[in-house]
Order: sequence, then structure tokens, then C-alpha cells
Amino acid sequence: MAAANICSNLATETKCRSTLKDELTSKKLVSLFAAAKSGQAQASVCNIVSSVHPDAAGVLRQECIKLVGKCVGISDNKETQAQVRLVHKMMISCGWIDYMLEEFPKLLQKTANGCAEKCDTERTRDNMLSGKKRKVKHGVKVSVKSNRTSGKKTSFSDDYTVSVSIAWQLKDLLKHSDTCKAVMGLKSLESAVNALKVISEFNIMECMQCDYINNLHVVAYTSLSHRMSVKNHDLKNLEKTIEHVVNCIEKVYAASASRNKVTPCSIANMVKLSTSILNFIIDSSTLNRTRECEQRCLSFTRKYVGFIMLNLRQHSHGLLEFKEEDLKETFLCLKSSFTYAAKLLNLVLTSSSESSPPSHEAHNLANDLFDLIISVEEHLGSKYGSLVFSAAKLWLPDLILALRSLQIQKPLPSPSSLSSSSSAFGKTKFGFPSWLSILAKIEIFDLQESEPDDADDKLTLSSKFSTFRKIVETTVEHLRNNQSVLDAVGAFLLSGSMVGLKKKDYELLYGVLCFVCVKLMKHENAEWVDLKLMLESVRQLYPLIEAAVNEAESGDEKKLLESARSLVEPVWRCYIHEEMKGNMETDFCDC
Repeated sequence: MAAANICSNLATETKCRSTLKDELTSKKLVSLFAAAKSGQAQASVCNIVSSVHPDAAGVLRQECIKLVGKCVGISDNKETQAQVRLVHKMMISCGWIDYMLEEFPKLLQKTANGCAEKCDTERTRDNMLSGKKRKVKHGVKVSVKSNRTSGKKTSFSDDYTVSVSIAWQLKDLLKHSDTCKAVMGLKSLESAVNALKVISEFNIMECMQCDYINNLHVVAYTSLSHRMSVKNHDLKNLEKTIEHVVNCIEKVYAASASRNKVTPCSIANMVKLSTSILNFIIDSSTLNRTRECEQRCLSFTRKYVGFIMLNLRQHSHGLLEFKEEDLKETFLCLKSSFTYAAKLLNLVLTSSSESSPPSHEAHNLANDLFDLIISVEEHLGSKYGSLVFSAAKLWLPDLILALRSLQIQKPLPSPSSLSSSSSAFGKTKFGFPSWLSILAKIEIFDLQESEPDDADDKLTLSSKFSTFRKIVETTVEHLRNNQSVLDAVGAFLLSGSMVGLKKKDYELLYGVLCFVCVKLMKHENAEWVDLKLMLESVRQLYPLIEAAVNEAESGDEKKLLESARSLVEPVWRCYIHEEMKGNMETDFCDC
């Protein structure tokens, strides 16, 4: 190591390079490399070769190819990463990069074969246990016989570890234009992609059972697929890759819901893999994807968010016992996922128009992301709530526009159509948005806190929801700066209060109306005058509240209904009743 460092320092001196180049004969280079026992020492030798370019450098080619093929633990080791980059630098400077890259598909194929064999073994075992054969679909068929790598037999674990390092190297090489060009020009590139496809599918399908699963294969596979699609202008190939990884991981979401035991490690695996797929979806937006693919991406993202919220609840109930360090690492991925999901909404909204509005799924995903903010704060605490706020506040305008997008998709509702006001939530896969329910409870809770009454039946909150309160405050600021967006989102909120009325959830009805009529709008400032969507909602809502008040017996329910009526009655009388009376007078005069 000391000799290597001396040579490295000499190599930086221009006047010493020529002498050093002559001194580094084949024999000396072999001896120097053999004496370098550690990876750091061997990388130093490679650095010398990169700087000096000795004529005898060719004797090290095979040794360096072996070196990049056996580095382990590279994904989590910055020092090893730096060393491997020095080897790559030497390979490029000596013109050997193609030789090195040709070894990668062989090593990946070996692991892919092992994945296929492992799946076959498990399938055979399951068939024996069940007493009947079950057909299992594999996305890719792997020929185990034709792709055997010669040499001594290694374990699947060893091969898998090597493939992780190859995946990391491919990902790293694609970041730089010169090495990316070399990778994309690889003759056996398709073989490498097919092998990564098999390993990626194995990783996804096994991530809930195997702790050793790594997401780098998926990153390398999707990155190569994206680059190939851009290079060949092949949108179909890109969408096939999206469909492949999304279809695989959605199967795992579905299966995990019925699993008796889910470990923190398996959840961490799923979050990393899902985040990698979301990242790929965002990166692939450089190509003009079809509307069907866009819809597919939104649907996948919603299922992922649903998976996260389900497991956050399990964590808070003690069914998942994350160590603090593991939770921090997983949460960083979750925070990135939130950003990618919001970015997807941004891309969908940007590509839409009045003639081609975004699908319902954009609106529903916005609701899911608001729910996720609440879920993080409620189940992980205020510390993590504040961290997700730092990501959410940057994308809040997009979430608001996505909520508004539902109103772009339909004309002003007629009295008959709005009687089913829950249509705003009819296509919401995970049910009524929990954030609206929490919003209503916060409004009622705050009103109770300001009252001197110390009744025992006061509403309680499962959290202070300080982060969500900040989100709401910022949302109000954004809405009050744009009247058309305010009108659309306000109408959506009023449809939520209509759901409360229909379900006889009068806390939901009253709480949402408190927010709309007190915090969002100011009746006394004549702010309702041009809000057509919101006024149409009130036109339908007020008579139904009036009828419910008349039917209700005395008690808390009647009190809530009367309070709800008192909030919308001024708006009804000022803007709607007077208009209706004026129309009636006009009709009378015409007669």
C-alpha cells in the first residue's frame, strides 16, 4: 500500500511520469498488483496505470476484470465505490471498457439462472405440499442449460451478491456520458437487460420473504430499459417495462394484505422497490407516454400509498416493531416516494387540458396523499409529520389542482345529479378520504376548546395534527389567491359535507361546513357572489339540511344539524333564495 501511494504521488508529477512509465514493466506491475492485498491498494495501482499509461499495462486487464466482478457490499460502502470507480477509470483510459462490460451479462445471467432454479424448487415443493400442480406465470423464460458460466460452482447467495455489485456499477456507469455510451453500445446489452429482468421479478416477488433482497437490480433494469427506449425511440418497450414491474409489485401488495406475519425488513424492501419503480416512472416521462400508461401509473401509485398506510397502522398498533434506525432509513424512501407521487400528479396535470382532462385517478391520488400526511403524523408522531411536511409543502399547489380536476371533468351539476353528491367519492378506491373526516373533527375540537363547557362527551383527537394544520393553513392561502380553483375545491369540500348528511355523520357535515364557511370563505365580505359551483352545492345542500332538522328529534344530532344550517343559511338567503324569489317575480310579471 505504501509503495502504491508513493507511485501515485509520483504519477501526479509530469516530469516523473515518463520515468515511471519506463520503470513499470510487466513483471513489476504484476508484482505490485499481487502485493496489493486490499481493495484500496489494488485501486491505487489502477490509478497509477490510468495516470502513467505504461506499455505493459495489458498484463493487468484480466486481474482488473476479476476485481470489478467480485467486489461485494458496494451499494452501502462509499470507500468501495470510490475504489471501483478508479478501476473503471483505468479501464477507460486503457481502452478496455468493452472487455469489462462483456463480463457483466455473463455474471448477471448466472444469477438469473439461480433465481429461476430457486423459483422452480419452491414451486415443486409447493406442489408436493398441496398435492396438485399449480401453474405459475413467469415474465421471462430463462434457459438454465444454455447459459451456464464455466468455472467452479458457487452458491446462489454468492452469485446474488456479485450481481448486486454489477447492478450498482451499471447504474453508476449510466450517469456519465462516455461510460453510458459504452454501456449502450454493448453487443450483449439485451442479454444483460433480460437477466436483470428475471432478477428484478425475483426480487419483487420474493421481497416479503427474503431479507437479503436488494433494489439495485430493479434500478439497473429500468434505467437500461429507459435508455434503450430513448435511443431507439421505442415507447412500446418502455411501457412494457412499466407494466412488467408494476404488475409484479401489485401482486405482492395484494398478497401482503392477507399475510399473517409481515416484518419490518420486508416492509423496508417493499418501500425501496416501490420507490425505485416510482422514480423510473418519473424519469420515463421524457418520452410521451400514452394516456393508458399514465392511468396505469396513477393506479399503481395509489395502491402503493394504500400499502404504506395499512402498514403504518400496523406499526402504531405494535404489529410491526421497527428499530429507530431502520425506521429512519425506510422513512427517507417514503419521503422520496411522496415527492415522486406528487411529481407524477404534476406531470399528469401539465399534460391535460379542458378537452383532455386528467382522469379521476389524479383527483383520488391527491386525496390519498393528503391521507398519507395524516397517517404519518398519526402513526409515527409529530417528528416524522414535520419531515413529510417539508416534502409536501413544495407540491401542495399540485395536490390542490388535482383536487380541483374533478370539476373540470363535468359540467355544472343539475339538481337531480347533485342529489348523488357522493359522486365526488364514488371512484375513490380506499373509501371516503380520511383527511376530510380529520379536518371536520379538528374544526369541532377547536370550537369545543374555545367554549367554557367541560362536558365529558367532548370530541377527542388521536393526535394534535400540528403538521396537518399547517397543510390546511397553507392550502387556504393558496385557494384564496385563485377564485376559480377556490370555487372547484370548495364545491368538492361541500360534496364531502353532503356525504356526512346522507350517512347521518353530522360531525362530518358540521365540521366541513365550519371550515368552508368560517375559515375558507367570509360571507360578510360578499366573497360568494361569483362562486357558481359552490353556490350550486349550497342550493342543493340547504334544503336537505332543513328537512333533516325538521325530522330530527331533540338531542346532539339536532343540535349539530341546526348549527350546520346556521352556517349555510346566510349564503342561502343572500345569494340563492333572493335569486329564486326574483325569478318567481319575473315569471309572475310575464304572466
